[in-house]
Parts: sequence; C-alpha cells; structure tokens
Amino acid sequence: MMYVFFLFILPLVGCSSGDEPQQRAQISDPIFRKGRIQLQRGNDEAALRCFEKIIQLNPKQCAEAHLESGEIFLNHRKDPISAIYHYREYLAQMPNSRQSPLVRQRINTAEKAYLSQIPPLRHMIGGDPSDLLHSLKLLQDENSRLRRQLVALQTGGNRAAHDEKLPPGDPLSGSGVRKESPKTRHYTVVRGDTLSSISQKVYGTPTRWKDIFTANRQSLPSPSQLTIGQVLDVPE
Repeated sequence: MMYVFFLFILPLVGCSSGDEPQQRAQISDPIFRKGRIQLQRGNDEAALRCFEKIIQLNPKQCAEAHLESGEIFLNHRKDPISAIYHYREYLAQMPNSRQSPLVRQRINTAEKAYLSQIPPLRHMIGGDPSDLLHSLKLLQDENSRLRRQLVALQTGGNRAAHDEKLPPGDPLSGSGVRKESPKTRHYTVVRGDTLSSISQKVYGTPTRWKDIFTANRQSLPSPSQLTIGQVLDVPE
C-alpha cells in the first residue's frame, strides 16, 4: 500500500499565541536556517546534522528541530520509529500549538508505515491500523503478565537460580544484581525521563537516544514507552 507524505507548510499553519515567541526564536536560529537551506538543496543528511546540533545545544527548546527531524526520518530515511520519537518530542514541548493535531496525524502515518515494514503484517494493513496497534499492545501486556507470573512461580526457594538465568539487564530480575558487561551500564528510569534526556544525562548529548533504544528493543516496544523503575541497558 502506498502512502503519500506531505511536508508541513509551517508559516501557513502557525502556532498558538503562547508558542509564537518560542517558535520565532527557534526558526530564526542560524543553525536552523542553515538546516532549512540544506533541505531545499536536497541535502537531507546535512540538514539532519544541523537539527541534531540544535537539539544537543538546547534540548528543552528545540521543538521545531524535532519536527524537521521527524519529517526527514519519515520521508527520506524511511525510519518511522525515529520519526515517531521526534514527533512526540515536539508534542512534549509544544502540546498546544496549532500544528499539534497535524503532528499527531503524522504519528499515525508513521505508525502505519512502521506496520507496513513488518512482513507478516503487511497483508493486514488494509484494515484499521489503530485496531492492529491496539491488538499488538494487548499482546505485549499479556506477554508481560505471563512473564511476571512465571517469575512468581519460580521465586519459591529458587530466586538466586532464576536471576542467574535471566539475561543481563532483564528488568524481571528480582534480586537487582546483574552480571555487568564491561561495555554496558544500567540506568533506572525516573519520572519525566525520555530517551533523549537519558542520553543527555549519560552521554552529555541527547542525540544518542537511538543507541539506548536499540540496546533495549526486547523490553522497549517503542521509544516513548518508558516506565518508571524500568532498568535500561546503556551501551558505552
């Protein structure tokens, strides 16, 4: 199934009055303008580097850079997971802008694109993708419930043996003791954390969020599904 993607025409859409000063400050940044110029020239990679630099320099006020990055990942790199991450970071910083409904539609478009990349599910995309996503979420929840039950059954006199068998970094390990890989650290998620903020804390830059996501794909279905208390593997 083919998807037709339309770029945002930002000046026509606009922002709410409360967001206008912040948006003007972001789009007037020289690095941001350079990124826009690179996009117009078709230099997507150079543009993305500009927007990532803005995110690194000012992670709390870089919504427009996240939006542009999301467009590049969705339309050019064909990486809907990264696109969804950047769109959600935009919404976290500017939830009430006039563009927010359109950004939410872009997230839905990216979710459809992601599902179409999964071979066993391609033939199902003709239905309602939101129903399919809901079904996948239910399956994930059921899988987590069954794993918790398994842990509970094995804790009676066998906790140490069970923890030893679990792979390093498995959040189901009850003892809290893990075999440390020489090239892997661990981070416990706290309230307000995102992958980019964790990347900022650990690496000093928010741009390595995808390294953390990739290292935790088995326990992290999407970049936005962090839970408080979750233990993440953080590669060096």
